[in-house]
Amino acid sequence: MRVSIGVFAHNEEQQIGRMLSSLQEQDLVAVASAEGISIEIITLANGCTDSTAAAADAANAELQNKHPGIRLRTEVIPEPGKSNTWNIYVHRFSDPSADFLIFMDADITLIGPKTLKSLVDTLLGNQNAHISVDFIQKDLVFKKSHSLFERASLSATRLNQAGPPKLAGSLYCARAQVARRIWMPQGLLVEDGFLKAMISTEQFTEREDQSRLVRAPCAAHAFQAVTNLRCLLKHEIRLLIGTWMNVVLFEHLQASVSKTKQPAGALIHAWNKSSPDWFPCLLNTAPKSRTFQRFTVSAILLPFRQLFQSNRGGRLKRLPTAFLRSAFTCYALVFARILIRQQIYKW
Repeated sequence: MRVSIGVFAHNEEQQIGRMLSSLQEQDLVAVASAEGISIEIITLANGCTDSTAAAADAANAELQNKHPGIRLRTEVIPEPGKSNTWNIYVHRFSDPSADFLIFMDADITLIGPKTLKSLVDTLLGNQNAHISVDFIQKDLVFKKSHSLFERASLSATRLNQAGPPKLAGSLYCARAQVARRIWMPQGLLVEDGFLKAMISTEQFTEREDQSRLVRAPCAAHAFQAVTNLRCLLKHEIRLLIGTWMNVVLFEHLQASVSKTKQPAGALIHAWNKSSPDWFPCLLNTAPKSRTFQRFTVSAILLPFRQLFQSNRGGRLKRLPTAFLRSAFTCYALVFARILIRQQIYKW
């Protein structure tokens, strides 16, 4: 079995060494040689203005001494952007013979030594699944006491975890043959939402099948929570604009797939090559009022849909969080609509 791990790093000079060093504690890495697992770890330093690449090289040298059978390297990508880096990693840098690709951000913390192996084993045991995800936590859960804002943040996280497994771009594992049929548009903000749609609909050629996305039972990671209200608002606006992008994109892909009878991945690949600006042009010509109005209603009601997907016993307790989350979304939507009208999509 061959596994490729892509570590996405943008100005992570302070974090990348810790992340790469922590990988040696993972069971997947520790048992690789004994179980005949071939592993490569590629640090994808994209659009960095600091010394991320140098820090990664230093950590790789230390890790190589302890695990000589693992292949490690750093790739420098001048352009920033998750979607662009995703395309380059999947189609150019990753091992062409890899069975599984693991995507992870450099600033997360893996919880427990079984996380990466559990992601792979879950796909091995479920042939219908294309992607495995883990359980996501905010780093706030490790604090002994929390402020009112932090308690609200944790409550919102529990609300978001209700329902079927979610795909978070910070960590997941995909079957390589499935990932290599997918290409992402340049400039896409919410790439995990796009990827989930591509996986669950077989690139918009079939009806949605959420069973293609599964949660690994012994896998978890933590990410740094945004605790500053201003930063939280900026993050929310980015997510709203990115989700609106997906609404426009999905409508375009559904129509194009239906017309050409080609899967969405092949269409995007051809468009990226022939006209690199096709996606911004699509956004600029989209009927903003119609798509934004439809998207707005869905975004405002999302916390309440998540509330009814949660355990019945905790719904009343989480109802205030749902109202607060919905109100905050309404406030952020005002700014998101202004930026969309001004055609400001970069972040």
